[in-house]
Amino acid sequence: MALKRKEKVYSVEVVNAQQGSYIIEVKTSTTVWDGDNQVGGASFSTHFINPETDLSSEDAIVKKIAEALFDEDVKKSYKDKK
Repeated sequence: MALKRKEKVYSVEVVNAQQGSYIIEVKTSTTVWDGDNQVGGASFSTHFINPETDLSSEDAIVKKIAEALFDEDVKKSYKDKK
């Protein structure tokens, strides 16, 4: 059988990076499968999303959280603090 790689978001956390400026921390697990059997252990990665991040490749739940959190006031505050 062909090996399949599966990625799953397992943690999403809103972090107060600066007073009034938030980022989202996304933790992802990656596993490799041969049919119904997992090959080896999971590997883990973390990435961060700020109000200017392109959300097009993000998981649906991450997009919903970002869209709810990053309103125009938050985007302006983030841009002003850069």
